[in-house]
Amino acid sequence: MKEADALIKHLKALPHDAQMSELKKYPVETLESLAVNYYDNSFGEKSKFKLLDNILHERADKLNANFEWTEEHKQRFKVKL
Repeated sequence: MKEADALIKHLKALPHDAQMSELKKYPVETLESLAVNYYDNSFGEKSKFKLLDNILHERADKLNANFEWTEEHKQRFKVKL
């Protein structure tokens, strides 16, 4: 947790473009850890959620980039009427 706190403090100090460049360096697991830690420590401070938005956006981009349409995935998305 201390590492996540230090990293969040570092990210908060960066301008938006630098923040996004920095977030691109982290794997999905790190982004998830940062998001949970940031949310837990910022509850009730909605004006400070921009960093959380950026973290979750980068996580979604990475997950989408690695998604493959396998037969298993296709079956999960089929709607049964």
